Amino acid sequence: MTHRVIGNGERRMAGFSLNAVHAAILVMLGTGLASAEPTIFHVSDPVGPGDSVFVAGAGLASTTNVAIWPIPGKDASPASGESREARVIRSDARSLVFAVPQDLPSGTYGFSIRAQDGVAKGVLNAPTVYWSQSDRGRVASQGGWIRVVGRNIARSADARLELSREGAAVVRLAPSRFDVWDASFAVPSDIAPGTYALNLSNGDAGGTIWRNAGAVTIAASGKPLAETTISIADFGAVGDGKTDASDAVDAALAAAAAKGNTVAFPQGTFLLSRTIQVPDGVALAGEGMDRTILLLADLDMPPDPLINAGARFALRDLSIVARRHLGLVRAGAVGDAAGPEHGVTIERVRIRASAFMKRPSPEELQKRLDLMMTEGRGAPALLLTGHNIRVSDCDIVTSMRSIFLVDATDAVVSGNHVGNGRRGWYSISRSNRVLMEDNEIFGADLQASGGGLNTLAGDEPRSQNILVRNNTFRLMFGGDREPLTTDGPGGFYYGPAISTTPRSVRIGAGGVTSSSGDWSEAAFYVVAGEGAGQYARVAAFRGGAVDIDRDLAVPLDSTSVISIVPAQENYVIVGNTFEDTGALQTYGGSMDTIFAGNRMRRSIGIIINGGEYRNPQPSWYAQVLDNVIESANGFTPTVLKVGAWSRTKSPLDRVLTFGTIVRGNRLGPMVKLEVSATRSDFPLVDGTIVERNELADGKGAVAVTATGGNVTLRDNAPEGGLSGLSD
Repeated sequence: MTHRVIGNGERRMAGFSLNAVHAAILVMLGTGLASAEPTIFHVSDPVGPGDSVFVAGAGLASTTNVAIWPIPGKDASPASGESREARVIRSDARSLVFAVPQDLPSGTYGFSIRAQDGVAKGVLNAPTVYWSQSDRGRVASQGGWIRVVGRNIARSADARLELSREGAAVVRLAPSRFDVWDASFAVPSDIAPGTYALNLSNGDAGGTIWRNAGAVTIAASGKPLAETTISIADFGAVGDGKTDASDAVDAALAAAAAKGNTVAFPQGTFLLSRTIQVPDGVALAGEGMDRTILLLADLDMPPDPLINAGARFALRDLSIVARRHLGLVRAGAVGDAAGPEHGVTIERVRIRASAFMKRPSPEELQKRLDLMMTEGRGAPALLLTGHNIRVSDCDIVTSMRSIFLVDATDAVVSGNHVGNGRRGWYSISRSNRVLMEDNEIFGADLQASGGGLNTLAGDEPRSQNILVRNNTFRLMFGGDREPLTTDGPGGFYYGPAISTTPRSVRIGAGGVTSSSGDWSEAAFYVVAGEGAGQYARVAAFRGGAVDIDRDLAVPLDSTSVISIVPAQENYVIVGNTFEDTGALQTYGGSMDTIFAGNRMRRSIGIIINGGEYRNPQPSWYAQVLDNVIESANGFTPTVLKVGAWSRTKSPLDRVLTFGTIVRGNRLGPMVKLEVSATRSDFPLVDGTIVERNELADGKGAVAVTATGGNVTLRDNAPEGGLSGLSD
């Protein structure tokens, strides 16, 4: 086994002196090399025998020994003779890297870090639950399902989800589908309704380690909207594609609001000339995508949107066809208007919307584009918000933007065929608990871009808990070509902070970059000084103080610097295919992002990027595991890159990208593996592990620059080769 740790002083560029590096490291570490009791903030897993483990914490520079042991039994302490010494590869005050012994069995491990002033203990490969959700959001139906997403969720078929409530027998469920990132559990049809606590065992350690997975309310089976129907034909609608059916539809909707819950559209083509205002609790249903068509009249000023609905709404089994158009379907509600059991369902709906038909002149084309951008905000085919959203088995091709989720909670987007149009993209913005899987998303125009997970408005405090799984992204050539990016150019505070209690800090008025009173759920990063490497979420902003949602293990002092920015946390991007696209990337702030098992062809690659994006936005603890980047794209270099960027002439001197794991990836010809940053005077990147990657171009495919900080390189090999590349 070969390895090499590349430190900041080993790669010197013109004008980049060793003394400058040492000064930068002292700034980064705040209190310098003073010893302190070792404290663990974060550990990287899953890991197996021979893998490196990254530990973020405090007081780690004086580490003298790391012990590790398998946990097959009833607790996390080593039995006599079972503890092994793990090789320490690198340590400093803020982080530690050690190797799991090659001859240990796979499974869950306990470990201890012995330093000059004490001992810290931790566990590897136990479940880390990011979130759980159910077939009806916070509610699971009898006979429905519960999903649990995170790290080390189910390491074998012995994994179990435990449902418990006072006065009832504990119910343990085996997974119906599982891996380390995600598991699905079928809810028994005869389980008693009620609210249950959830706990998860991942099948390792003899089933002795359980972790809290939230709670769920079990409800009796049933549909949120009743099946009583009122037909638009009873109100004079004619499906000939020529007769305006708007009046008949309005009359049917009014009757449904009073007496029924579903407005039925029979076979035919129904011309509509104005917005359909759907009463709360009413569904629109056709006889099938090929039998029922809603045709938007070709108007100089189209309605925006065509269908407007509230918190309880369903649209199914029909097609929407439009030439000139703005927004097509807008549904949902936020706040008090959207209860946790409310929901929006869009299923088996086809959309064919093109504003560019009939040979319009270049001037007319530009006029239509401008109209969609200003009046229709990009004319999204679906703009959905609120609780319990379902978009499934739809077929959408549209002029500009396709699916936009905004403030969506407990959403499922699955099995859809989605084409972005000119300058179009998809978006999941400031949302929480979203499953996006088994979709095909493609560019239906050569100016189509991709999409992403974001907090694009400056006052959006968070986007979190999103699984993107088994999707195909292809043919994205417009804009930045991003098939999936994390974007959030906001910020609330950057500057000093001093602890007043374990959950409250005093901040300086000069560092406030947004005076918005709602900082709740924003990310709280300690980026320098005492306590650097700690992370929390804002509970409240109180002018000169900030309350956070968890205790800080290490109190902050006059050397501490924090950055409060929109939280983008717990994105799990696994098993997707990307063809002819830009980069799969973090751009700006992110926490605990997973890119695993994805396959890329003719793409720009995978990029982990912390950035100075209004405020300094750290990208911490990303893991890039077992991805395949088969081929270069030809337009720009194709890379697997860990980096960071800051503004020109910026005084920023804080690490932004920290604790990134790059393991087990396969890189094809003309694909480079790079660790670097845009600054030559300070390492904006630190604590990267690059190991067990296969590189078709061998040693020449690896570039670690002077701005890459401490990088651990271990056992990276030519494709199909056995010899390791250590630098």
